[in-house]
Amino acid sequence: MAGRDGIVGLIAGAGTFPELLAGAVKSAGRTLVCLQVAGESAALATIADHYRRCPSGALREVLETLSVHAVHDVLVAGQFPRVDLLAQGDAVRDTLMRVAPDRRDASLLEGLASLLASQGMVLIRKKSAIWPGPSPRSLRTIVIVWFGRYHMPWAK
Repeated sequence: MAGRDGIVGLIAGAGTFPELLAGAVKSAGRTLVCLQVAGESAALATIADHYRRCPSGALREVLETLSVHAVHDVLVAGQFPRVDLLAQGDAVRDTLMRVAPDRRDASLLEGLASLLASQGMVLIRKKSAIWPGPSPRSLRTIVIVWFGRYHMPWAK
């Protein structure tokens, strides 16, 4: 991680979990760039230092926006309708779908992590990267459930 004071990007899906993470990022004193790619959230627009709504499969737009804002650390949170991701997208999304070994969530997230790395960004893989100390009890449970739900091997 570049440092505790760097700019954090949040690729947000539907639901309240992205709002909770956004609040935690801001509470940690970090600058937040939020890209809403699924769902709607007026709260995220208020919490984030920069908020943008992007179409579901517009990965080029997401990467360009993160780059313009000099984001280094990236979070992905929320619900992302698989049918939207599989049905439409730009050339970057098409490449991700072509190189992914399968369509499982973990494989697609690994592909996204590789795309981010190619742009000098890092997918935040542990809750400790967000909170420098012990996380609030309510958020600790949510983060553990989130990572466990997607069987992410790096969330240990």
